[in-house]
Amino acid sequence: MLGGGVFLSDTQKKHYLQSRLILLKAGITKAKKEGDYKRVHHFQEAITHVMEEMNRLPVQP
Repeated sequence: MLGGGVFLSDTQKKHYLQSRLILLKAGITKAKKEGDYKRVHHFQEAITHVMEEMNRLPVQP
C-alpha cells in the first residue's frame, strides 16, 4: 500500500519505484553541485529504502 490507502499492482509499484529512483538520483546530482552533503546523505538513504521495496516485489517472468 502506497500513498495513503492507494493500492497498486506489482507492475505499478515497480514503475512508481523506478520513477522515484530517477528523481532521487537527480536530487543527489543537484545537491552535490550545491555542496549540500547532508541532502546527499538523505537522498542516499531514500534510495536504499526504495531498493529494499523493489527487492520485496515478486520477480516478473
